[in-house]
Amino acid sequence: MTTREYFKVVLLGETGTGKTCMMKRYFNNVYNPMEPATIGAAFESKIFNVYGKEYQMGVWDTTGQERYRAICSLYYRAAVAAIICYDVTLQRSFRQIEYWISELRRVEESCRIYLCATKCDLLGEFEANPPLSFVESFASEKNAKFFKTSSRTGENVDRIFDEILEDYVSNVLITPGSTNTIKLPTSRSIWKKRTKKCCSDR
Repeated sequence: MTTREYFKVVLLGETGTGKTCMMKRYFNNVYNPMEPATIGAAFESKIFNVYGKEYQMGVWDTTGQERYRAICSLYYRAAVAAIICYDVTLQRSFRQIEYWISELRRVEESCRIYLCATKCDLLGEFEANPPLSFVESFASEKNAKFFKTSSRTGENVDRIFDEILEDYVSNVLITPGSTNTIKLPTSRSIWKKRTKKCCSDR
């Protein structure tokens, strides 16, 4: 019988930064510019077969609304990866990144961080605020990987989740101290099936 290994990913960031749009683009390949804000949290998962072993990636999309933050912190527990999102054109959403990192570290100190600039399709019309070079340096200081994404176009959405999967599988399969990494097969056939549940009231 095939053994399936589950690992947990959380989406964090202020309301309106595009977390739900990213999740729906990845899992359902749809985009809704009028997507309502998540209340509480929503859940989706995918099952991958990598080199004969099954891995289930469970992704929790948490609300950015302040009145729900105490509840949403419960979803951080046991997360191995966190995608922290900010709107690439709105500096005020970036200023909250420190808060989300500190909250995450308070619950799961070893959780990997993937810093995500969303809505990058707007960069032809608006300037990045703060500049992307500043954000890249910030991410490096925080030992986080930095991605520029657009849920509208799909730019880098698959890539960020694939990177999380690769990092997790590498951590499982590589012995401590090794500098090697595991590269997943490029064929999308590694994706076997999707299951999904929803825990929001929208």
